[in-house]
Order: sequence, then structure tokens, then C-alpha cells
Amino acid sequence: AEQVGDLGRVFATEVDPDLVDGIRQTVEGHSRVTVILGELDATGLPDGCCDRILLRRVYHHFLDPDAMDRSLFSALEPGGIIAVIDFLPRGTAPEGVPENRGGHGTPIDLLTEEMTRNGFELVRQVENWPGSERDYCVLFRRPER
Repeated sequence: AEQVGDLGRVFATEVDPDLVDGIRQTVEGHSRVTVILGELDATGLPDGCCDRILLRRVYHHFLDPDAMDRSLFSALEPGGIIAVIDFLPRGTAPEGVPENRGGHGTPIDLLTEEMTRNGFELVRQVENWPGSERDYCVLFRRPER
């Protein structure tokens, strides 16, 4: 919240009601933070509310990636950037996610195909993302048009 300045706003979304309660407790007293209980196929964010969106290690949990990508697209203002941090698959995928994941994680090519299919433009893949050697970050943009 401090990073966005006096005029900025932070939205935190989560689909698990217990985790939403924990987030609310953590950000208590930060007037520029709004915590939203999302759904499995929609963020719950207002249209065009964000100039930046960060997804950290959650993309591989989307049960309906196309629906969630469309919701993210709607929440991002034209020209806005979304950073997707995830990791390459291994092991067993979470229950209910599409079978094309190849395990717990998301292949970069599949992420890029899904995001671009849903209207985002690929900006770049950030090289040498810190964390485990399986972690990566890919930046996408909502087109201005």
C-alpha cells in the first residue's frame, strides 16, 4: 500500500473465505487496500480498476483459465500490464485444473497461448526470475484499443 502512494489503491483477491479473513486482518488500517472474495472463474474486480496486476504462483490453480483470463482482462485498464509469476509443472496437478498442465504448474508456452487467446499481448518473459529454477515471470499487456 505504501508503494502506490497517496492516490493509489491496492486490490487483494482470494477465493478462499478463510484466507480472505486473514488478508483483511493483515491489511487492517491500510485505507488504500480493498480485499475482495473472488470466485473460481472471476476475480470480482471492478472493470478497468487496475493499471497493474500481479499473479504470484496461482495461475496453475485456475479451473477455467479462459474465464479467469477474461475477468483479468476486464479488470485491467487499456494499456495496463499483468505479471504472471508461476512455475514449470512437475508432480500431480491440483484437482480440477485442465489436464493439459502436465503436472503442478503451468508450461510457459501454454500460459502465453491462453493469455494471448484471451486478448492480452505478450510483452516479454523476464529472464532469470529469482526463486526456484522452475519459477518464471511473463508480462502481458491489455491492448490500448
